Amino acid sequence: KPLKLESGKKIVFADYLRANHRIAYDIKSKRAQVISIIEFKVDQAGHTVFDLTSPLEKVLLNQQVVEVREIQLPKSDTQILLVDSLIEPGTHKLIVKSTMSDGLMFENSSVDHFFAFRDLRDRHFLERYLPANLEFDSYKIDIEVQLKGGEFAKHSIMTNGTVDLISQQTARVSFPESFNSSSLYFHIFPFDNYQVETVKHVKINGRTIDVSFYIERSLAWLIPTFKWRVLGGVANKGLLSSLERTIGPFPFDNLILKLSPNFHGGMEYVAAIETTHKALKHELVHMYFGRSVHPRDGQAGWVDEAIAMWYDFGVFYKWFLKAYSFFGIKAVEDHFQSKLKNIKLHSSGDTVRKTNKNSYKYGFYFIAYIDYLLAQNDQSLDTFLKWFFKTYEGQQITTTDFKDALEQYSNLSFENEFNKFIF
Repeated sequence: KPLKLESGKKIVFADYLRANHRIAYDIKSKRAQVISIIEFKVDQAGHTVFDLTSPLEKVLLNQQVVEVREIQLPKSDTQILLVDSLIEPGTHKLIVKSTMSDGLMFENSSVDHFFAFRDLRDRHFLERYLPANLEFDSYKIDIEVQLKGGEFAKHSIMTNGTVDLISQQTARVSFPESFNSSSLYFHIFPFDNYQVETVKHVKINGRTIDVSFYIERSLAWLIPTFKWRVLGGVANKGLLSSLERTIGPFPFDNLILKLSPNFHGGMEYVAAIETTHKALKHELVHMYFGRSVHPRDGQAGWVDEAIAMWYDFGVFYKWFLKAYSFFGIKAVEDHFQSKLKNIKLHSSGDTVRKTNKNSYKYGFYFIAYIDYLLAQNDQSLDTFLKWFFKTYEGQQITTTDFKDALEQYSNLSFENEFNKFIF
């Protein structure tokens, strides 16, 4: 919905129709320049916004040069770029010229550039690299990649888009209309710098997908241990098959795993993850909850983190509660009250773009409490989550959607619990 600034200007959020980006990696000058053409529509008159944290060079709206300034969104802890020109309802074209440097490395006649997203930090999705809308909006994205002073024969692109090689200096990467600013996975790198291994996995529904593991070549000896944990050898006893039996068929047609022994945690994208061994199961769960059933914004970001933590530790916690229940129902209730206190996981504000850091610990306790309450009525969180995924696969959700689904499935009210600990 539109927002009003203290100056009286009305912000109208755009509906992006498509975005075409051209990235020119100039290996000799060690620079990356970007030209982005975005077609969008608005249904009200006002001032529109977009975001980009990389340096701007020029912005044109409908072929006219316009001023752009960073503003604080009302009732929010985030900034965004305001196009300081009034627009009328209808379709418009935004052209943005910018440069990129975040995570960009040049080496001899090659480039290594990874679009690293972080959901616990503000403005750390696609807007770190390319002009983007907020996370609520899905739209078609195409990226033309140009190598000036290099050639694609010496490079690889790992991506969840479709790659078309136009020439030895130009490639086009296309992403589907279902993608938003947190979906895209893109990494271009020198072919010799990484070891890539792709294997087949037969999903529980009989369909076969490619699973690609890659890591810096000096650490290639780690790939077999990751492969074994994910796929489990010929017996299909790995994490992927286990999650399919627990939740449902893997929701995507392929999977990319960027492996690291040093990265502290992990990060999920559509059909792709960055991960260590420690975070592996957690990030695979996010393929279901987080990237298939995905939060509309940071306010709902706690849901998928809490669910992933449940699949990490829920089975052990159930055993703990079973032993703890020896002291009586009141003791269990007091235990949860002391763990949860009055933490509010649904972040306040009209526009929230990062996940609440309490989502892991306190989100887990809240989800475990829900499982405990369901168990009192001969139900379980695991069976609900399987139904929830099947019902909402491929859709955006809010915290209210999650609460409503829980109540619909269980025929119970969780109004008090959500009001006390979530909202």
